[in-house]
Amino acid sequence: YEVVVHGAHAERFFCGLVGVPFPERHTDSLLAAVMQSHATTFEPPGGAYKQAGLAAIAPRFGIPFLGADDKDAIRDSIMHGRHLEEFGLRAVVEYCMGDARACVRMVGPLLDDVGRLCGPNARDNLRVLYQPYAAAMADAARKGIRFDLEGWDRLVEVAPRFRDRHLRVMRDAGYDHDGEGLGDRAFERMILRLGLGPIWP
Repeated sequence: YEVVVHGAHAERFFCGLVGVPFPERHTDSLLAAVMQSHATTFEPPGGAYKQAGLAAIAPRFGIPFLGADDKDAIRDSIMHGRHLEEFGLRAVVEYCMGDARACVRMVGPLLDDVGRLCGPNARDNLRVLYQPYAAAMADAARKGIRFDLEGWDRLVEVAPRFRDRHLRVMRDAGYDHDGEGLGDRAFERMILRLGLGPIWP
């Protein structure tokens, strides 16, 4: 069997806090929905993660997802560890089961849609690239390491000044730049130069 989870980053983070091993074999429907969102529009309203939320994505596949008015409050309470005192176990389990049922019903059609919109390698990319990256971020967060938003903003600000130097280094490493992005022919030349031709799908 394979575990389906909507937002493995958060689930792995909480499992790590309480010492429960998180299943390595899983499908993150949140990341799949983000891929789908990016494939359909460059800048989704409110951001890709908001558009990929379970309440937003499940109805697109005809899956009823009727959250109670206190759904956000329950989620916030769980995040802060106050859920048992504030809502009780029954309400929390019903909240989790509603999410779980929607995820299980949605994941098949969602992955099919991702494959159709994003290409034949999209599901492999989800498994070998995006999910491991989310896992690394979750493990870092559990250790108290946070993404440096100010540092990222600074990098975006200064990077254009060093563009020519970056390109020289990248070309020396096999990157064949043609225009603003990396075209298909240039990408293929880079892969061949790096010796990855025989194994590249």
